[in-house]
Amino acid sequence: MSTFWDRWARFYDCAQWSNRRVNAAAAARTAERIPAGARVLDCAAGTGLFSLAAAEQAGFVLCTDLSEAMLEQARRKARRRGLANLDFARRDLTALPDPDGA
Repeated sequence: MSTFWDRWARFYDCAQWSNRRVNAAAAARTAERIPAGARVLDCAAGTGLFSLAAAEQAGFVLCTDLSEAMLEQARRKARRRGLANLDFARRDLTALPDPDGA
C-alpha cells in the first residue's frame, strides 16, 4: 500500500533541513533525556531523527512508522552511523499491537 508518506519519504529530510538548527537541537535534547540502557519506542518516526538520537544512549530503540519508505531511510541512516541497537517496524500508531507495558 503506497501512502502519501511513502511518496514523500525521499524529500522528507530535505524539508527537515530547512529547520536544521531547530531539529538538531531537538534531537540533542532527546538524546540527553534518554536514560542509559533504556528501551525506547518511537512512533511515527519518519526517517528516524529522534530514534537515531535516542539510540546514542538507549539500550534498544524500536523505530516505527506507517510508511515503509520512511523506515528504509531510517535504516540507511542507522547503518551509516554504525548503530546496531535499533529495530524498525511498520506500525500504525493508532493501532499498536503491543500489550500495555511492553
